[in-house]
Amino acid sequence: GAITALEMIAGEIKEIKEGAAVKVQNLKRNILKPDQGFTIQECFDKYLQYLTKTNLRDASYKNYRSGIRSVISALGNKEIDSLTKNDATKTRDALLGTISTKRVSFNFQTFRAFLKWCATEGMSYSNITDSFNIPLPVPRTEHTSTIPKEKADDCMNCHPKWKLVPKIARYTGMRLNEILRLRKKDIVDSHGVKCILIDEKSKTYEPRLVPIADKLLPHVKDIWQIASTGKKFDKYNKLIKKIKGCEKCKFHSWRVYANTQMMEQGIDRAVRMKILGHKDGDDIHTGYTFVELTQMKKAVDAIP
Repeated sequence: GAITALEMIAGEIKEIKEGAAVKVQNLKRNILKPDQGFTIQECFDKYLQYLTKTNLRDASYKNYRSGIRSVISALGNKEIDSLTKNDATKTRDALLGTISTKRVSFNFQTFRAFLKWCATEGMSYSNITDSFNIPLPVPRTEHTSTIPKEKADDCMNCHPKWKLVPKIARYTGMRLNEILRLRKKDIVDSHGVKCILIDEKSKTYEPRLVPIADKLLPHVKDIWQIASTGKKFDKYNKLIKKIKGCEKCKFHSWRVYANTQMMEQGIDRAVRMKILGHKDGDDIHTGYTFVELTQMKKAVDAIP
């Protein structure tokens, strides 16, 4: 009896050691498994709850929800940790037979963002997004028109009750959703340079700093007004198209405008990419030096 008990204890110790070894191996591979299994639908329901608490516009929320639902419908409601590249490939091919290539690419991008959120929240393996990292069809896209320099003031003031958001976009090149999330706490001082801190909810999922241009600095005190103005976006897009020479422009045109104007002023591409939040290949930005911020400040000050 004593021998049997010892054997049982030895077996339990062996299982513990094996489990610990697997955990260490997973840590080395950066693969962490959640404590319990979740279905895709369970994760999706929680993700929708999360999105409703963000400052996402209603139209964007519905678009993201529709895109992810489309992928889930093709996948089926399986455990999220069971997803493989084979699942992703079959889903992509199935969707290509029913919707446009542009929509397939968008749906996959939103689904990847959803998977990344699941990993962050501990509901799936930390590398779950790898399962959906497959080639996607390249949609034919129409390049966003830039705002003509001589029409910039008219475009900034075309909506009498919505001037601050376009003004910020003009002198920073920030995306609309990045601006709509701004709060007073996002105005920070780094190396003596007053900056806007853009959080990790941006399109690239990485925070960044954008120095505040001298032309924009006097208006920073009014940033608290932004939270209640998001609904005016749709009307702005209609008003800007009524300006002669801006018939194909939209809010995103400010981002193109900022990049174009900095480029024409001879601002280095690497500096422009840091300001706009574009990543160059495998570049991983871990912080900002005084020299970098000074260069970026000169760049945004050069935007007319």
